[in-house]
Amino acid sequence: MNVLQKRPILAGLFCLLAAYLTLFHELGTLPFFGSDEPRYAQIAKEMYQSGDLVTPTLEGRPWLEKPPLLFWTVATSFASLGASEWSARLPNAILSLLVVAGVGVFAGTFRGARCGLFAFMILITSLLYVGYARAATTDLPLTAAYTLAMVSGFLAVNRTSFLWALVCGLALGITVLAKGLVAIPLVILCLILYTIATQRRIPFGPALLAAASMVGITVPWLWSVWSANGENFVITFLVNQHIARIATDLHHHSQPFWYYLPVLLGGFFPWVLFLPASARSLWVKTKEPPSDERDLEILLWLWAALPFLFFSVSTGKLAGYILPIFPALSILIAIQWDQSIKNNHLPRWMLRGLHTFPFLAVVLVLGAIIGFARVFREPFVGIQLATVPLAASLVVGWALKQRNLAAIVVALVGFNTLGLALIHTQGAPIVGRFQSTRELCLEALPCISAERPLVFYAFHHFTTYYYAHGKVKPSPLHDPGALLAYMADKSQDSYIILTADHGWSELNQLDGTKLLRQLGNFYLVELVPTPDFEEKLQNLHRKHLERLRLSR
Repeated sequence: MNVLQKRPILAGLFCLLAAYLTLFHELGTLPFFGSDEPRYAQIAKEMYQSGDLVTPTLEGRPWLEKPPLLFWTVATSFASLGASEWSARLPNAILSLLVVAGVGVFAGTFRGARCGLFAFMILITSLLYVGYARAATTDLPLTAAYTLAMVSGFLAVNRTSFLWALVCGLALGITVLAKGLVAIPLVILCLILYTIATQRRIPFGPALLAAASMVGITVPWLWSVWSANGENFVITFLVNQHIARIATDLHHHSQPFWYYLPVLLGGFFPWVLFLPASARSLWVKTKEPPSDERDLEILLWLWAALPFLFFSVSTGKLAGYILPIFPALSILIAIQWDQSIKNNHLPRWMLRGLHTFPFLAVVLVLGAIIGFARVFREPFVGIQLATVPLAASLVVGWALKQRNLAAIVVALVGFNTLGLALIHTQGAPIVGRFQSTRELCLEALPCISAERPLVFYAFHHFTTYYYAHGKVKPSPLHDPGALLAYMADKSQDSYIILTADHGWSELNQLDGTKLLRQLGNFYLVELVPTPDFEEKLQNLHRKHLERLRLSR
């Protein structure tokens, strides 16, 4: 690490390599998966095609659950580079790199170049951050705007700066365009608590300017979309996506209070092991005279703790909700390692974190091997990924014996970077086969049309509409009776059906069933009605009803 400090060009190349491997390497390899990515990509495609930048649409109908910032950036990327997984994810990957660079500059400005370099490398090797940085979802744009709001708000309070207050207000406005209103009270409360904890005055002049600039960013879009959609916008965006998402289980995202503890442990590994040392350090500093160093750490802990507690208490929980705390956590850990290297001494709580690392590494090894073997039937890939934490444990143990603290940081950064690169190269294609229908949809495209759509049977997958170019029957057929009714209503010489394990076990009992391709747990099936087809399907339906009756 001292070599990197003394040679800024080498340090820059090291950071660029880490950024490429974690954020951009094989960016388009993994197909869209889950419910959000394919949906958002389709919305961006429709926005690009329609030219309507006010009201996002999905399948031609207004879709008002999320604001438009992500759709604007992805639509712009599609217009410039064509529609693909790579071009959909590129805006967030670039934005995430800007966030990482900004975090490094911010930490370096207040704590020196080495701390800034550490903050950059810690954030860019944080698993949860990298995962969302490589996804076309709204969490990363929110994190970027949230980070800018916190940093500029801190500078506005400390320096009573109108310029930084203006930037803070603009950033808060962008958080609304990124994901809604939730960031505004969290940022404001954090800055108020910061002024109280550090015995500063709230700069009311800059605060009013920040509020005005925030309104100037948000009101034009809010007014435009409300004018175009009226009550539908209020109910969907404000009530359904804000109040109901936080206070109820309407969206089926309910999780226990402690949900974010394992998310943080896995998503910020191994850096999370040093958070207790950072908390201990701040506790000691509260008994000392006030200092800029202490005040910065107070802000960072408030920045991390408030969203964590808020979303832990809320009913609806998703892993990405706490993504905005990762820049603050990265700076806190960077401060701890910078201070330890400066003093050439590892405090007791830092040592405890390092001693815990090998045990958790073994858990990761077992999890990778068992997970890829049982879920994806690819144990060798799990073994490949497992070698990374094992090798990291050996190198960290050697560096600890040599009292080479900088080598420990380099080892953790290097192995996390290598592990992420292996996941992108080896793991992503396998995960894609089990979590996306891209390849099956591409094979089905010559056989389907708007009049002869692809049909879901006892199964539904969000990626299918995007990859089948909309030539899909939107609602799935859940049982043999529904399939029989559909075929009676829509007579065809054959039907192309997409199903999963249970559906295939039923369809395979019919004479006219032909398996076109199986990929993971997905089955692409052609169903050709035979003379006794209807009778066998009715028998299947009776068996289905009998199973339902017995299950009750």
